Amino acid sequence: MDAWFYELSPSKSLTEKLERGELSMNVYTELYQKEMSTSQSISNIKWIKDYSRRIDVVLLCYEPENSNKCHRHILKQIIEQS
Repeated sequence: MDAWFYELSPSKSLTEKLERGELSMNVYTELYQKEMSTSQSISNIKWIKDYSRRIDVVLLCYEPENSNKCHRHILKQIIEQS
């Protein structure tokens, strides 16, 4: 692993609400995107995007790849759209 950006993980409270079924995936996505709008997150997202132009990037999560609850798919979209 070359880099680990804790700031790009969803907050514990957001993750727990999703796991308890208190949020729809649409609401979770909106709230996660809002969490990714901090200056530190934006800086890390830019770094990943720039780095990925030279070297393959793999986004990791404890959720299985095919899980519909995994934030890395949302993060990938954020990176691509930045």
